Amino acid sequence: MREYGSVQTQFWSDLALQNLSTHAKLLAVYLLTGPHTNMLGCFRLPTGYVAEDLKWNEETVYNAFSELDQIRFLIRDPELNWILITNFLDWNPIENPNQGKSLSKLFKRVPTQSMVFRPLIISLLAQTKHLDEGFKNHLSTLSQPFQNQEQNQEQEQNQEKDQKQDAVGKPSINNGLPSSNSKIPLLINKKNGVDSFPDEEFIDIPLQNNDVFIAGKMDIHTWKKTYPNIDVLQELRQIRAWNEANPSERKTRSQILRHINAWLAKEQRESLQRQQISNRETRLATSGLSPTLAHNLIVGEQWLNHSKN
Repeated sequence: MREYGSVQTQFWSDLALQNLSTHAKLLAVYLLTGPHTNMLGCFRLPTGYVAEDLKWNEETVYNAFSELDQIRFLIRDPELNWILITNFLDWNPIENPNQGKSLSKLFKRVPTQSMVFRPLIISLLAQTKHLDEGFKNHLSTLSQPFQNQEQNQEQEQNQEKDQKQDAVGKPSINNGLPSSNSKIPLLINKKNGVDSFPDEEFIDIPLQNNDVFIAGKMDIHTWKKTYPNIDVLQELRQIRAWNEANPSERKTRSQILRHINAWLAKEQRESLQRQQISNRETRLATSGLSPTLAHNLIVGEQWLNHSKN
């Protein structure tokens, strides 16, 4: 157990941190300085330990962990209860060979099947100073399958892109995903290869009692896959604007995800309906009918179906 832990003053001026709840901020400090933390920044920590040390209930612990996960402050394996603070070694670099030896011993304790294992290897390879040569070679060997997998994925993506270019004669659009040069908050702006998702913006949605929910890039990535027919980022901006304009209708932290998904699902249905109408109008127009008459026929049919129902 460490006798002390440090927190940089810059930690408190970070934009992502400022939007966190008080519980999430306290949990972040607890993880950086608490009794379970080690110099690797990767350790096993069941939620029960946190609840006992901080005198919280399980729901409070879960919500605080979720907030820190959204801004990629940490990676948590909920099944094995292992945690990796993503930029820990950037904030607490290895200072001498003795620390390097201690890190190699701590590394051996991390389960290879844990979801923190791969990003931990990448994080260590970015901080090889004072590491033993044998340990560095071991890390490089362990990372080789990951690198091969990434290269294969990149080749497949390039092949798919080339096929699209051949089909339409111009470069394909990248599904609306921002480029890797997008700016992100200080807590996660160091390129250590831990995050496998493209950098995307964060949307902060006001909640009751002056609380804030941060829709992070993992959430946005999931919603884009779930609702592919709409502009998810733009809809989230509208949700934020609506909640800012309607403070009495704002949701609690336990209600906000249902609110967001209901909003996105409604927009998805309406988008599909508009697309279906547009396709039918096109088919009717190609059969010789004028666009106005084709539209009126579809509207009349919808009205009749509604009346029957």
